[in-house]
Amino acid sequence: AAARAMGEAMRHLRIPVGKVLSSTSYRALETAGMAGFPDPQTYDDLAASGRSPEHSASLRAQVALVPDAGTNTVIISHLPNISDAFPGDAKDLAEGEALIYHPDGHGKVTLVARVKIEDWPKLAAAP
Repeated sequence: AAARAMGEAMRHLRIPVGKVLSSTSYRALETAGMAGFPDPQTYDDLAASGRSPEHSASLRAQVALVPDAGTNTVIISHLPNISDAFPGDAKDLAEGEALIYHPDGHGKVTLVARVKIEDWPKLAAAP
């Protein structure tokens, strides 16, 4: 229900979703489907069982890619991977919480916001 509400809120807020990158786990793919995100591409590097320096580097590289013009990339992974890739930003990260990054086009990213999954409908309802 939370994933469905998040997807509805993002559509209401007119947040355009382009690429959707997902862990290979059923739960991550189910989240993408429930949110109504289009055609997720799966990557072993985003799976929880794949924790390693290489997987962390891969996640950081995916986050640093500039999305296609007029879109946003959604990446669905797991807390251990996110914590390894972005330890400072992921401190006290709640289940389902989104870290929203802005890539600079030169391999660096800036954390713009953190949005708890239960806050998406509140954002959509705000005037």
